[in-house]
Amino acid sequence: MSYPDEPGFVAGNQSSEEAAVSVKESAASIRHRIWRYVADSPGGKTCDELEAELYLSHQTASARCTELKSLGRFAPLKDEITGEKIRRKTRSGRNADVHISVATPS
Repeated sequence: MSYPDEPGFVAGNQSSEEAAVSVKESAASIRHRIWRYVADSPGGKTCDELEAELYLSHQTASARCTELKSLGRFAPLKDEITGEKIRRKTRSGRNADVHISVATPS
């Protein structure tokens, strides 16, 4: 298996590779936990909301969200009329895409 089924890392960066190896066993269960939480949230969730509500570090939540998007299991929530992506403010006041679950994770 390889990314996005397994955590990715920055080539040539030993710390990044070690982090990917250390989370390899838990990444799938964290991905499933995030996917299930978003699936149970009709209005979707931003990565920032997932970090706060599931008590995850930014690095963990962001990486798993990116994997879920790459796997086709997350999609942006869009306005039904305009088709534009819906965004919400993060805790830092920046706008972030809202994700919805679109498929069953493995």
